[in-house]
Amino acid sequence: MSTPILGSFSFTDKPTVGGVDVALMTDISASPSVVLAVYSGTTAAVSGTTLIPSDTTIPLSTEGTQLWLLGVTPASTASKFIIRQSFMYDCGTANRNITFAVFRGTTCIYAVCGNLITAGRPLTASISVYDAPASATAVTYSLRVGVSRSATWFVNQNNGSAITFGGTANRSTYTITELA
Repeated sequence: MSTPILGSFSFTDKPTVGGVDVALMTDISASPSVVLAVYSGTTAAVSGTTLIPSDTTIPLSTEGTQLWLLGVTPASTASKFIIRQSFMYDCGTANRNITFAVFRGTTCIYAVCGNLITAGRPLTASISVYDAPASATAVTYSLRVGVSRSATWFVNQNNGSAITFGGTANRSTYTITELA
């Protein structure tokens, strides 16, 4: 019997190095179990003109537009969450940054932006975030979107034209998984 080339891995507690989160890999035999998994998806076309600056500051929970919100109560203070999202986005004006920010309550735990060099050429985004809230009381996760400067952003549509493929393929989705 041969040994797998890449081996077996799973994520464990995530330390920080110089303020940057670092994920450790360990043998999968110590793999955590799934306590809760929540999935949601939509083909609803959403647009707006709200801003999230593309600069050196952390996005605020008052910036941009909230795309989804989910409250969960962790099974224990040791619970970890994996938040996964995918969606199509576009901008009505060329050369704009569209920022997506994930929040736990009012704290931004992840942010990413994409630059749309040409308007009307949508991009797809896939985000995966690991969070350890260290709390057994209810926490709320949300996703916010905003453009860097004056323009209209679009989610699940191409510069104002909905492209839903009959509701099967172009679907914004998110999954939140709690691990014990």
